[in-house]
Amino acid sequence: MHFLQTALFALAAVNTVSAWDLFAWHSKSCGTSSDSLYDVEGSTETGCFNFDMEDGYRIHALKAWFDEDKFEFQIYPAADCKKEGIWYGTEIGTGTCEVFEEWFSDVVIYSFKVTAL
Repeated sequence: MHFLQTALFALAAVNTVSAWDLFAWHSKSCGTSSDSLYDVEGSTETGCFNFDMEDGYRIHALKAWFDEDKFEFQIYPAADCKKEGIWYGTEIGTGTCEVFEEWFSDVVIYSFKVTAL
């Protein structure tokens, strides 16, 4: 019985679902999670996600935390994870503050895509 319990525990540990967190800011720098304009914590969803682009809510900076062996993140300058002009989706790494600094441009971070690996 002890062997079976140990085997089941080991199997459960291997199949643990990883979650990801993402925080985004209007400013040209990443602040803290408590002052973020947009946040997702503990998500396991994949797909394309659009930021809410109401007046004054343009996303210029974001930071995501995720297991790079399980997820890939890309940011896009247009809704629905589409390219804008010459700017295609840009892959980001975990824990890195990504900033789009062209304040006077209409090009900001409009969407992001999460892909399971």
